[in-house]
Amino acid sequence: MERYKHTQIGYVTIPSLGAGTLIVLSILLNQGRNWVLLSVLLILASSAVLFASLTIEIKDGILKI
Repeated sequence: MERYKHTQIGYVTIPSLGAGTLIVLSILLNQGRNWVLLSVLLILASSAVLFASLTIEIKDGILKI
């Protein structure tokens, strides 16, 4: 049976989340401990890892994302 697989890289997502991470990190380093900024930093960094790419696969009529 036919198989289709495509991976799309987030060429806009990666630099955008990376820039946001660097901005929040620099503010955090200048201000000292701030739990809100630390939470935002962790969310941005984990989002960059999770949404760096997307793979779609269709095999035997089943769609996998």
